[in-house]
Amino acid sequence: MKPRAPDLNRTIAFSPELVWPGKRGPAHPRAIASEPWELLPPGAPARPEWRNLLIQGDNLAALAALRERFVGRVDLIYIDPPFATGSDFDYCPEVGERTSSAQPARRVSATAYRDGWGPHRSAWFTMMADRLRLARELLSEQGTLYVHVDWNVGHHLRVVLDEIFGADNSLGEIVWSYGSPSGGRTAGRKLVKAHDFILAFAKTYGRQKYNLVRLPYSERYVADWFKYQDEDGRRFRKRYRRDKDGVSYFEKQYLDESKGVPASTVWTDVQQVYADPRAYKAGMTSEITGYPTQKPLKLLERILALSTEPGDLVLDFFAGSGTTLVAAERTGRRWIGCDQNPQATELAARRLLSLPAPAPFSLERIAKEKAEALDEVPQARLERQGDRVRIRLEGLESQAAEKIERWSVGALRGRVLASAWTAFRTLKVRAMPLQSPWLELAKGEVAVQVVDLLGRSSRIAPR
Repeated sequence: MKPRAPDLNRTIAFSPELVWPGKRGPAHPRAIASEPWELLPPGAPARPEWRNLLIQGDNLAALAALRERFVGRVDLIYIDPPFATGSDFDYCPEVGERTSSAQPARRVSATAYRDGWGPHRSAWFTMMADRLRLARELLSEQGTLYVHVDWNVGHHLRVVLDEIFGADNSLGEIVWSYGSPSGGRTAGRKLVKAHDFILAFAKTYGRQKYNLVRLPYSERYVADWFKYQDEDGRRFRKRYRRDKDGVSYFEKQYLDESKGVPASTVWTDVQQVYADPRAYKAGMTSEITGYPTQKPLKLLERILALSTEPGDLVLDFFAGSGTTLVAAERTGRRWIGCDQNPQATELAARRLLSLPAPAPFSLERIAKEKAEALDEVPQARLERQGDRVRIRLEGLESQAAEKIERWSVGALRGRVLASAWTAFRTLKVRAMPLQSPWLELAKGEVAVQVVDLLGRSSRIAPR
């Protein structure tokens, strides 16, 4: 039989695969449930229709546990993972309170996370692949994944995402141009880094949610195009048209009726948190929390506007300082957040509590995680008047007292503290009382929980 000649016109479908030392197939991590530790905010319904989740612990274990409850139910996942830089990143929270908003903040430094993965970064790729496979299972058919990366590993990770999500489900990339090459950025013998990029993938291309987002015109655009005014002083531009007979004419497009320009894949109007000039002006506050690589709320709110509706479920399993969760809360989305670092989850909790009327959420810990206790545990002095109680923290040296960032009073339900009252420091208000008001706590054993600025906590039985 004569051999068949190859069909040179036939298209062969293939996709590249990234291979690294130690690469493995889909992992099957053990699902370790998270244990509720505290129910917040105070006064929230005991059994709300939905309770958001803030989980402290290994996100692989958390994702495996979430898979049992949320397969196909998450509408958007945004993650800002470590970038495999090989560096350590420090959390530099403010200590205590200031007598004046113009007074410089005092800060301490502690390691937030280490971004070292070995000389070939193979452990980083394995870590990401294991979590991205679980993330895909959690996404709904209308869901979208956004992965925030930079030049360091982003080009490699794109291939991993193609393999896990399918290249046909790629929605492209967003270039976040966050600043100008100035100051210390100009040091070194290479071009100044002034952007990150965000890789976007649909669970199923064509079924993903998408909302057109329009941005305001720039001042230069307005000056160049809206350069005419009518008799009432309204600015407009001339839009030339041609009628059915081929006669040219122009119509007026008024600036005050124009919706702006559609968001493109290059975003130049969102500053880094650390580039916000309010952070460096006496008497003004900004979003800066002291947590490394913190992203601005405006960035996350735009992503949520593009791919979700109010009421949708958002997941961030590298939650860090909690910006995704705060953005979701502010825009009426439900959320689940997870981070390994107790400093991060406590900071996120305080940011959420500082919002007007935050929705109920559960502060949880992966069961295998051991919480670090306070170096110096205060005493909780209890006063009673019938069903009412009042608690005062005592026995703290001034240096220990100023490290406390939040404390709560509530009733125990098993091991869960249902907070009836909590006091905490915010970015703007640093003072914190050491005595609670009178509280109605008729049911359950009264308990006090104290958390310091490094996420260490102790639960105290008042006396």
